[in-house]
This record gives sequence, C-alpha cells and structure tokens, in this order.
Amino acid sequence: MPEAAEIDGRRLRSVASRDRIINAVIALVDEDQGIPGAEAIAARAGVGLR
Repeated sequence: MPEAAEIDGRRLRSVASRDRIINAVIALVDEDQGIPGAEAIAARAGVGLR
C-alpha cells in the first residue's frame, strides 16, 4: 500500500496549475492590465477556465 505521505499526480498537477495561475495574475497586473478577468488569467496560464 502507498504511504499516506506520498503525493499523487493529481495533487502535483493542482500545485503546478495554482503556481501558473498566480504567475499569470502577477504578469497581467504588472503589464498594467488592471484587474484581469478569469478568461484572461486562464489563457495566460494555459489552464482551463474551470
């Protein structure tokens, strides 16, 4: 059986997506885009809108 401390692929993808989203928001704000919408953030981060 896998150990409880082991991190599965879903959790790793979640962390990676969150990091891409955060970086996308920072980049859009730095580019003086104002407050970016969800569509712009998702497109910039390369993640689905959901």
